[in-house]
Amino acid sequence: MNSEAIVCLEAVLLPNRTTADDRLARARELRASLPRGPFTAADIDAAKRAGRK
Repeated sequence: MNSEAIVCLEAVLLPNRTTADDRLARARELRASLPRGPFTAADIDAAKRAGRK
């Protein structure tokens, strides 16, 4: 039972191991989803507020 508890805790608490290629692919996906052009301070503020819901 102790081993099962440790495995469960590790699964929840330890960060997932991702490769650099996976992180780069995710960053590219996120960048592609953003609108083109410069961001204004109002755009950034609105994005921060939207993420807090």
